[in-house]
Amino acid sequence: MNRSLDLARVRAAINDQDSKPIEITSDQWKFLRGVYAMNPEAPCGLPYGDNAVLAQDSGDFDGLLFFIDGDKPCAPMHAPPALLSLMERVTMADYGSIL
Repeated sequence: MNRSLDLARVRAAINDQDSKPIEITSDQWKFLRGVYAMNPEAPCGLPYGDNAVLAQDSGDFDGLLFFIDGDKPCAPMHAPPALLSLMERVTMADYGSIL
């Protein structure tokens, strides 16, 4: 079973949707791995890869998160506004307000 997509196709799809790719920080990536592992819609276990990118339309509140394994994005995960807000707090190291 192929668990990854072609990165060029994902970038093209992001550009076609008038979305912008947003690079994820190392701390956000660590946080999101835990979110992914607890997501009932995701396969069991931690996601593949060592990086992640968020695709978000300019006028949309939701996003689509891709964990990146080398040059291949793995299956996407929906990123609702509440998760995006938590990701921003991780960036600001505001851990007390997350918990």
